[in-house]
Amino acid sequence: MDAKATDEIAFLEVCVAFGEAESSSQTWMEQLEKAQEELETISHTSLTSRSGPVCSQLDAVLDKHAMTPQSYHSRSFTGNHCNKYLHPEVFKDITN
Repeated sequence: MDAKATDEIAFLEVCVAFGEAESSSQTWMEQLEKAQEELETISHTSLTSRSGPVCSQLDAVLDKHAMTPQSYHSRSFTGNHCNKYLHPEVFKDITN
């Protein structure tokens, strides 16, 4: 679901709930219905657990620093990979 559209709908729902005048409440209601219709037209893109933008960027940083999460440990870090993660340059790359 599009975050911007969801935020707009939440805002409009609050405006409808706390509308002071009858006419302004009707206007907010119309805007809310329009936003909900627009949200329904937005297509949803499915991502596998490893194909999203965050995962691909994280994998690139890990590859850059020769860190490979162990597949037989549910992609966990073990041994020296934990030590590598704590180096300032690795930590800086991951958090940027």
